[in-house]
Parts: sequence; C-alpha cells; structure tokens
Amino acid sequence: MKRQVEKAVRRFQMFTHSDKILLPVSGGKDSIALWDILLKLHFKVHALHVQLGISEYSEKSADITKRFSEEKNAKLTIVNINEEYGFNIPLAVEKTKLPACSICGTTKRYVYNKFAQKENMDVIVTGHNMDDLAAQLRHSSSTWDLEGMLATYPVRPGKQGLIKRAKPLVYLTEKETLTYVITQKLPVFLEECPFSQGAWSIVEKQELNRIENKKPGFKYQYLTQFYKKAYPAIYEFEEKKKIKNDIKLKSCKICGAPTVKDYCWFCRTRAKILDIKLETN
Repeated sequence: MKRQVEKAVRRFQMFTHSDKILLPVSGGKDSIALWDILLKLHFKVHALHVQLGISEYSEKSADITKRFSEEKNAKLTIVNINEEYGFNIPLAVEKTKLPACSICGTTKRYVYNKFAQKENMDVIVTGHNMDDLAAQLRHSSSTWDLEGMLATYPVRPGKQGLIKRAKPLVYLTEKETLTYVITQKLPVFLEECPFSQGAWSIVEKQELNRIENKKPGFKYQYLTQFYKKAYPAIYEFEEKKKIKNDIKLKSCKICGAPTVKDYCWFCRTRAKILDIKLETN
C-alpha cells in the first residue's frame, strides 16, 4: 500500500515533504487508510472532517475521525456546515430537489477549498481510489462529459483561487484499502450513506467489477491508458475552447470564490435553501 501511494506521488508530482497537506476524512476505509499511510510516510497532514448533518450517519463518521486522531496524535479539524452555513444536507435536498450526492460533493469541495486557503495549505489530497476514478471515467465518457473525464486525472493544478488537488490512491482498489484498514486494525466506519442508494457510482462500479472478474487488470489499464493516450488531447481541447469562448473566472460577490457568474454555485444554492434573495444586475 505504501509503495503504491509513493509511486503515485512521484509519478504525478503530487506533493513533497515540505508541502502542507489538507486531507478531507469521512471516517471511511479510503480516507482512513490514506491518513495512516501519509502519517507513516512522514508527510505534513492536517485532516478535515465536514459534518453534513445526516442523522446518526454523520455523528458516527465524526466519532471515527476523532478516535483515529486521538490514537495517532494527528491534526484534525471538524467543520459543521449547519453551524457555519445554516443548513444540512437533508434540508438542502428538500429545498432544492437536487440529487443528494451532487449537493454533498459540491458543498464539501467548497468547504475544503475555503479551509485550505485560510490555513495556507499547498494541496488538497482526497481518498479517491482506482474504483472511484474508473467509475467516474466510465460514467462521464458515456455522455462525453469532457470536464468530468478530465476530473479523473490524479492531479488538478491550482489556479485562480482553487487549491491544487491530488488523489494518491489512484493505483489502489477498494478491496485493497479495506484489507489495509482491517489488517492494521484501524478505526473505520463502513456504513453506506443513507442517500447513496441508487447512485450512479454504485451502478458503474458493479459493471466494472463484472468486467474485472472476466479480465483481471482491466480497471488499471482503463485508467492508465486514458491518462497516457486521451487525457492530453482532451485537456488541450478544453483549454482552447475556454480561450475561444472567452471564459474567465471572477470572484463571487458574497464569498470571493472563483465563479463564471456573479455568485458561485455554493452561495446561489445556499440562498435557495435559506430563502435568501440575491441582488441581480
């Protein structure tokens, strides 16, 4: 496990031992495994857990991260979105009618970036594993969502208010991270999120596992060959399109986050949830 993480860090130039690393942790097997490995490799890690307000699920998740932090004497900050922003995920789903996974993911990414900026972090490191990335690539390519396909790359450079991101578990599967936390006897929360039932990621992973069983090594080849042969061309195409369409980021009028509109997605969504009227030009 450690060798595979070290390989990914070197191969994609993710970060160095002098960098300040922000690691979002859910309490699940992937983030806990990565947290433990990065500590053993002596990287400067500050973990961040986002309390989403999803009943007992969120409480149990937070408890696991606290327990690991105490056992390993590791840095951990917990941000409660209800206390910070006035809403939780169940309320957001009810008010916006948007898919829970979409709201949850975008909210967490917003919180990660704001915290990383505040604490002068160099990189945000997430626990996405090979199965996660292969599932996203398959899902995005089914509709030729080029931005979604690019998002599977193990490193996303920082730019215009967005902190650099990295995914060191790119060479490791879910089975491997699960085996690691069990053999290392690490505290881990294995319950599925109540909102995850029927999520596209689960369907895609089931299909990929079916192929993997018939063709071992498929997921590894699927990802690595995309990174090698298709990613560079798609990245160049998207960058040229942005220049041609004169797409420029500006600062959100409320929070200052980068956005193409007057208000960023998070502030627009929060306003809808809390019935806040935003000024329009």
